[in-house]
Amino acid sequence: MTEALAFAACLWMFPREERARWSAKLVMALVALGLVGGAAWVALVAYPARNESTLLTWDQIPLANYLLGVVTSCIVAPLYEEKVVRHLLQSGASHFLGKILGTLAVCALFAAAHTEAVFSSFLFGLYVTLGIFLLRLDTYQRAIIHGMVNFVIMHWVIIYPNIQ
Repeated sequence: MTEALAFAACLWMFPREERARWSAKLVMALVALGLVGGAAWVALVAYPARNESTLLTWDQIPLANYLLGVVTSCIVAPLYEEKVVRHLLQSGASHFLGKILGTLAVCALFAAAHTEAVFSSFLFGLYVTLGIFLLRLDTYQRAIIHGMVNFVIMHWVIIYPNIQ
């Protein structure tokens, strides 16, 4: 709830942002980029660590908790993080440090907040930040990629133990 309110406040105070033109093709590309990012995380991080991880099965998750998890980790958190981290912090850091150093600093800050996955979060930050510079993706467009990555990660944790 706090992230949703903070996102709304940031959106109200800082509404202007460069943006790629919306189209069905763009939405499909954003979803695909998110799925590719999530699949890369599974292949490079999750699968190799599968024996050291604590994974859940479907019967351990009440439906209300599952739905709350999808809403918070796949919608609210990506919107908040993309607005605060990659719009506001990235804009400020790029202004003061330049695009490259600012990007590295913001990605490091984003990674530091994800203590269980620092290296992969740093790389993910670079992955999504490229969308700003190469494709002019705005908060909502980047949040689609981010949300899809989180969706894949969340479902890896739930589905993998059920397919063994």
